[in-house]
Amino acid sequence: MQNQIPKNWQKFKLGDVLMIRRGASPRPIHEYIVKQGIPWLKISDVTGAESRYVNSTKEFIKQEGVSKSVVVKPGALILSNSATPGIPRFMRITACVHDGWLILEPTGDLINKDFLYYRLVLDRSKLVSNVTGAVFDNLNTDVLRDHEVFLPSPKEQEKIANILTSFNDKIELNNEIVKTLEDISQTLFKEWFVKNKPSNWEISNFEDIANLEYGKALQEEKRISGDVLVFGSSGQVGTHNEKLCAGPGIVVGRKGNVGSVFWVDEDFYPIDTTFYVNSKVSLYYMYFILKNMKFHTGDSAVPGLNRESVHNSEILIPDNNMLNKFDEGVIPMFKKLAQIKKENQKLAALRDLLLPKLMSGEVRV
Repeated sequence: MQNQIPKNWQKFKLGDVLMIRRGASPRPIHEYIVKQGIPWLKISDVTGAESRYVNSTKEFIKQEGVSKSVVVKPGALILSNSATPGIPRFMRITACVHDGWLILEPTGDLINKDFLYYRLVLDRSKLVSNVTGAVFDNLNTDVLRDHEVFLPSPKEQEKIANILTSFNDKIELNNEIVKTLEDISQTLFKEWFVKNKPSNWEISNFEDIANLEYGKALQEEKRISGDVLVFGSSGQVGTHNEKLCAGPGIVVGRKGNVGSVFWVDEDFYPIDTTFYVNSKVSLYYMYFILKNMKFHTGDSAVPGLNRESVHNSEILIPDNNMLNKFDEGVIPMFKKLAQIKKENQKLAALRDLLLPKLMSGEVRV
């Protein structure tokens, strides 16, 4: 945080402008989990999502558990307190939250909730540096209450939040287009190769037409920033100045996020927690084969993708004419996806450049 308070800004502790409540959990929780009921928000529901909003949950609890938890409604701002602490999210649904969540409610008009969201995003590393706990890292509530922030007038807070939100809104709109295109291409694959497959198409082992090749170790401190994307089992994890594979290509999670499948348009460097795909047939076809495959992990204490089980899997091999037609149908969608993702990268970079400048008063609005 800066040393001087910008003109017309005031310094506050978050505890002076917020009421901070902790969620709660009925116990033992497994006795309350049901297939249909009240949405039950877990930290894992948000850790893999880029959206600012909570739109759904994977689990639900029975009505009897509601009184033993804390209900949050659309518009509420919450902050993860454990496991992966310091993640702020806005609720778009009514749900119950356990004690790994904090509910943040402004006590007056000194702090704008949207402005607070961006303040928390910017200050997350500072807040998380104070985490405690033996099994899971936990964000100390007193640390959050004592955290100091500089606040401009409510009107200026709103302007700052609106600028940053305009970037996020565009990024999230683009992400919705990406999901739509991915759903269309997935539907196309299933219509052509799952529902209406001719009986005369060949069935072969995976390894007869493609191989999973091991990625190569590349520690973070050895990476030299460049134009080559570095991929781990959770997706892109950085950049490097040398490629291991020419794009386009497919990356499959070997350890960590086992069985994750990523399409890469550009040259890339898959690290040793991944496989990359060498294929004799259409890469686009193989991408969807892998996306729809049920993977098996090994028997070791640390789960990993069983390469041999993939290589021994039986898959359908359509004729070249059908594969070429499929490529003609999906390649334009993949090009559009690549274009949108690049646009989002530029938008995110500009947003992240503006964020500390706007929140510190270096850039005034």
